[in-house]
Amino acid sequence: MFYYNDASARYRCVFPAEELIANGETAHVIHFSQIDKIQLTDYRKIIFHRPKQSLKLWLTIKTLKKNTIEHWVDFDDLLFCPKLSSASAAVQSGKMSVALAEKYAKRYFKALQLFTNYQVSTDALSYELTKALNATGSARKKHNIRISYNKAPERWAKQACIIPSAQRLEKKIIRYLPGTSHHKHDFAHVEIFLAQLLRENPDYHLNIIGELEFDTRLFPNTQISQTPFQPFEQLPSLINDSWIIIAPLVDNRFNRCKSGLKFWEGGIFGIPVISSPLKDIERFKNKGLCISDKLDDWKNFIRDMEIPENYELASKQVKNYSAQAFFKQEATNYRYQYLKLTSEFSPRWPAALINPVTRTNKLICAYKETMGFDSDKNITLLLSLANNSIKSDIPATKYKVIRKLKKLASSPTSFFKDSKYFNFTPPKD
Repeated sequence: MFYYNDASARYRCVFPAEELIANGETAHVIHFSQIDKIQLTDYRKIIFHRPKQSLKLWLTIKTLKKNTIEHWVDFDDLLFCPKLSSASAAVQSGKMSVALAEKYAKRYFKALQLFTNYQVSTDALSYELTKALNATGSARKKHNIRISYNKAPERWAKQACIIPSAQRLEKKIIRYLPGTSHHKHDFAHVEIFLAQLLRENPDYHLNIIGELEFDTRLFPNTQISQTPFQPFEQLPSLINDSWIIIAPLVDNRFNRCKSGLKFWEGGIFGIPVISSPLKDIERFKNKGLCISDKLDDWKNFIRDMEIPENYELASKQVKNYSAQAFFKQEATNYRYQYLKLTSEFSPRWPAALINPVTRTNKLICAYKETMGFDSDKNITLLLSLANNSIKSDIPATKYKVIRKLKKLASSPTSFFKDSKYFNFTPPKD
């Protein structure tokens, strides 16, 4: 169930299922390793997110074809082009070797060729997929490609209140949300600029949420802070007091296919966003969005956001445009619901709620139906219990071991490079 911690699994699997459920449909999300625990013929349509070539996948597709069950493959990153592996975020950040990325890319593409229905998250990715499929020489008319833009659930946006623009302007907190450690190279693109910006403006503060390796010595000590990785539902209460959110990306074919989700994750709280050029984010052009790779443009936009009238207008527009990327759900006290279920189960309960093969699925469904909303009296205690649940939510030892063994088998070099137990320097000749 730890796949819920991954942004791709949330946006491409869990959230689409939640939207279907909100629209009166039945939808489930499981990990591919659990597919033997369901009856495939119970479903009209099955979508595979980022599958790799395997015998199990081939046999599953064969069964679906035999029973004329509609099946799709889904990608949200340009992972299926071996020639572009060196541009992937994992490689650029030093977390994966080019050789391993190429190996994975070949398996992704071979998996793609088992399908005729394709779903991607952006227009740019649709273009790259079409080009890759056509290069194989297969008939183009067989390629049914559709674009399904990323959306987030209303329950996430309701985890925190919207702070008035005047209060956010007064704090002047610039935030960067890398999430994973795969954005070291993207941050390096603006690192010197940000360090200088802070020095020139002692009332500015830079806060980074998530894993990121960077040289803290470049920045004034009192003007920079880093918040550890947090469950996705905790982000709203951590970012809603931001003045500006930044989303730097190195310009390459891989990054150009990415989704503009950093825009609406901050924008829904009225927070203006500065982003590197990204086709998907251009759908939301407004006064609260600066799209540029030129650092002078970043600086001018930041200066413009210091003017109260400009900032208030930008905040209103960015909030309105961001609403397009959220889907409605059944009205409830979302914050209380999240904290209560997190305290009783784990912060990953949204995934378990729609996974019929987990042992907690029925328990969570039943508990959710019967729990009350006495939020005013219990919110402080509930927050404490939920935080304890979050702190203790770590993978069991056996899953860590299995993951390590898989990494050792696929890439011994990466395994020993990342291992805490084998961190040594080879002797020199």
